[in-house]
Amino acid sequence: MGINEKDFCGKEIFSYFANERFITEDVVQRKDNPSEHIGNVNRETIRSLPVKYCSNGETFSNHWHLVALVHTIDLMLPVSFKHDSCSSPDISDDVAISRARQTAVIKVKIALKARYPKLVEHLFDTALAYVWWGRGQLPQASQMLYQAAKNIDPLSADMKKMKSFEPYLLKAMYLNEAGLMYSMFGDPRAAAKCYHHAADVSCSTGSLESQEWLVLQSLILTAAAWDQGLMDKKSAVNSCSGWNAVTASPKDCPLEVACAAMDAFLCFHAGMSTDPCIKSREDEIRAWLYEAKAKLENLLKIPSMSQSLNLHYAFVLAMLGLESESLHVLRRFPARQIWDSTRSSVLQPLIDVSRTQTTCFPVLSMLWRRQCSYPIVSKKNSFYYICVNVLADRQGEPLNLHINDEGYLTGDLYLNLPSMRGLHLDPYNGSVCIVHTPSISEPWQQSPCKHYGIEELLPMPCCIYSDTKQHVSANLVTIQQLERNCYFNQSFYVQWKSPEHFHHLNLRKIIRQRLKEHILKQARECYDNGELTLKKLVYDDSKGRDHCEKSSFEEKKKKFDEHYERGWDFSYSHIFQDYPCICGERIKAKLNKYPVKAKFDIRLNNVARYGKATVVLMLNVSHKNWIQSNDTLVFLDMSSFEAFCKPVIHFVEHGKGTARVFEPTTIPSTVYGGPSHQDVNVIGFVTPDGRNTVVTVFDEFGTVVKTSSEARNANNSCILTHGVGSTLFGLVIDKDEEMGRIEALDVKKNTRWNSVDLFQPKEMVVGHNTIFVQTLTALVLLDAPTLLQIDIPFSNAKDEVSDGQWLNKELQAINVLASKKITRLDLSGKEVELYRIIFTADTKVYLLDRPCQNSDEGPSHLNVVTEVDVRGIVTEACYISEEVGFVVTVTLNEKADSCYREHLYWYSNHGDLRGFLPFLGKGPHHFYSVHLCGKETDTEMVTDTQTDTQGWYLYFTDGHGAICCTKLL
Repeated sequence: MGINEKDFCGKEIFSYFANERFITEDVVQRKDNPSEHIGNVNRETIRSLPVKYCSNGETFSNHWHLVALVHTIDLMLPVSFKHDSCSSPDISDDVAISRARQTAVIKVKIALKARYPKLVEHLFDTALAYVWWGRGQLPQASQMLYQAAKNIDPLSADMKKMKSFEPYLLKAMYLNEAGLMYSMFGDPRAAAKCYHHAADVSCSTGSLESQEWLVLQSLILTAAAWDQGLMDKKSAVNSCSGWNAVTASPKDCPLEVACAAMDAFLCFHAGMSTDPCIKSREDEIRAWLYEAKAKLENLLKIPSMSQSLNLHYAFVLAMLGLESESLHVLRRFPARQIWDSTRSSVLQPLIDVSRTQTTCFPVLSMLWRRQCSYPIVSKKNSFYYICVNVLADRQGEPLNLHINDEGYLTGDLYLNLPSMRGLHLDPYNGSVCIVHTPSISEPWQQSPCKHYGIEELLPMPCCIYSDTKQHVSANLVTIQQLERNCYFNQSFYVQWKSPEHFHHLNLRKIIRQRLKEHILKQARECYDNGELTLKKLVYDDSKGRDHCEKSSFEEKKKKFDEHYERGWDFSYSHIFQDYPCICGERIKAKLNKYPVKAKFDIRLNNVARYGKATVVLMLNVSHKNWIQSNDTLVFLDMSSFEAFCKPVIHFVEHGKGTARVFEPTTIPSTVYGGPSHQDVNVIGFVTPDGRNTVVTVFDEFGTVVKTSSEARNANNSCILTHGVGSTLFGLVIDKDEEMGRIEALDVKKNTRWNSVDLFQPKEMVVGHNTIFVQTLTALVLLDAPTLLQIDIPFSNAKDEVSDGQWLNKELQAINVLASKKITRLDLSGKEVELYRIIFTADTKVYLLDRPCQNSDEGPSHLNVVTEVDVRGIVTEACYISEEVGFVVTVTLNEKADSCYREHLYWYSNHGDLRGFLPFLGKGPHHFYSVHLCGKETDTEMVTDTQTDTQGWYLYFTDGHGAICCTKLL
């Protein structure tokens, strides 16, 4: 990680805070034009409060100087500040530690100032505030942020370079950052003071209209500060009071601000009323529902509010059991999902439960909620909406929420400002825990290299293999270098950790060596066969211009070796195919300048695991190909240390025409219910080759075991999409005829294409060893290894089953959302391993069981354990356990709705609704369930909450920018 001092010279201080996002600003337009750091704010007045801007995990390049400085200071400062008590016995420990801290800071500042004087002069104090913040030292961080705001003088020389209102924005941003820090560490009252102070500073200039907007925005931030931490009675009361202040004038309150207020009450504080006198859970939920009903009726008096709040109102009425009233309100909601074929209410499951429940409606309340970013209200096309905030500056897909070895909840995410390379939360109460100083990066479960920017300047380990039984793990470490032209160059190391070995495998070095041999061999063959014409560029003094002449292979090889030794790009196309290479040469026609030399660059696009212990890295090493295409495959055999040290590398064949690539088609699923890596022994890649498509199949050792070339036909083509065992298969849809088929390629048996004819197939999904094919008239079930039809003899479903055809009707959509391997006892008392699959067909959710292995008599049967009708589109699911059941998220909105919401249903394995949490934001929600043993506390202590007790806990992201927790049992 390097800092180019020249990039900093001559720039305004405010530009280094250009990542602000304004809570009434169109962030989409602003992302397209980041140089407009004031966005849509009126140049005459201040209309918005500035806060750090982050969209989809990517920050703008203007911010990298501050980020780099923050991480550098954090790494240079000591872990702790110790003092020698014997030298100064009269000085207290606090004073001595403070002096030791100050001395360490001065040493770091002197060292950095010698190398980056301008950067340190302008940004050191700000960066140090973020360092203290990341280390959990709030008094020092808040003091520096307040001091930074206080030191801004609009009349100073630096501030005069800005527009008249920009110094006030900068001062307000410091105060907002202090508010976010207090909110993040559980002090919403201190956060509210900071937000109000920021609004007061910004209101010192501007019109009366802009001041009203600023006050509204500060009220939003204040109310949202109470929407995290423990979701107890105190938080509910203060949050409700804060949002009441925001919506006090419904005529002036934007629509989506009102939606956000109701989301906070119905989702974040679900089941929690503001009445302090209620004691029982039943009365609490009932009072909460009637309070929500009264709030919505007050807001719905404004006609503009009915478009989105009608759905909130209908849900509340349904939970109260008011069927006719709920149905009447639903008729006003414009969405196709509202009505099904029976024309009954989509909220009928909630109405039925509310009527049959003997105590109260089973509301699923949040236990705690933690957010590390601001809730932002933006405007787009004259409509205001709450942005779906990202959780952190950088996060993985999937998020991989889990409890680590130290007992903290963490995941694949980190923050740049503050410098927290690992976010650790207390799993019982959600408080931020500072475990390591400076913070360390826990290995991610998904490669962090799919996006490139400042977020990946720090090496981020990615766990690509782990064997807990053998105590073996392998981490991929990506190192990026920032060049002066902002070009990112990567290095790759794979760390092997085992009781016997700890080894670093330099993949960059190995790939360069193998690629050099591969290119020279192929270029030589093409040259000898007359398929390659080599040219060089020569300057003609008489004509005063360049011209091309024929070149020898030895001259090109010399140029190739020069590129290799200097670390430049030496791809086949650049040296042997493209316009004659002039890198490093002084050409008169080029104004006597040396041409820019591209660095040799390796881009990691994807990581996949298959078989027992095989990992494949999909890379791009050619500048001619699209950056996300794969022209290099690296196979790592993790079965032993000796095999690990001998990676198998495959490169695409180069030649005339478009550069070829490896298109992955059968990547095993790591998140949802498709075949996992243990189920797949081979992996297939498709390589377009002119009018043909070449299918290349690799085994667990990276050896090519099958190559098949077929003509591409737009009306009748098969793309291999799944694999089970040694079989790869895909769905063929003939657009000209009514027939289709499933085609399979068995690599182990070395058989040709097998197929199963189907009538008008529409879609295919796979759940481990079961293929679900949606046709025009039914759902067909096939055994993946054999392609034989599956019977359902013990079905609990009401739908007819015959000859492998299930749900004999036209379906709109099918999906496999989750699965888990479980063990059950059969009729003879023997343990049998089963795949438990959550399958959806239109609005119905099915819990299915199927043995992992087929019997000698044929394919094993499929058993329908449970069937529930959720009357909506199921978006995500998570199976927890036999005792707890499973959860699903359902939406009634269209994908394009500005007020898109999802709702969480908790079902038992018998299909009973056990809990309901409404109005989550858009997924994925990254569900993670775990059984915790509880905290060891003093038995004499009496607590009002159940945050530290034994039970099943469910962790997820709520779609509103926070990590949440609810206790199920």
